Amino acid sequence: MKCEIELSPHGELRCWFPPGSTAPGHHVDIPPTTGGLQLLVDILTRRERGERKIGTLGAPTQWDIEKEVKAFKGKKPAPKVVEGIDVTALAEELDI
Repeated sequence: MKCEIELSPHGELRCWFPPGSTAPGHHVDIPPTTGGLQLLVDILTRRERGERKIGTLGAPTQWDIEKEVKAFKGKKPAPKVVEGIDVTALAEELDI
């Protein structure tokens, strides 16, 4: 089962989860930030492993997303340097 991703009317990444055998389909909105993108990759990785029960990180609820985003905001990422450029500082400067 695949999920679909689109841009919401508010500029967030809307991830649609198809209905399962016991759960209806639903969607969550994920902020288009570094933390949001990392969360989206985590969701897709877990879905690939078969974790698709609603309320898990393979099929999270909006409450789960908000909790994970708040937890990510409290973490300071380690600086990442690509070809001599500090991309972490660049991302902060660009507010992404």
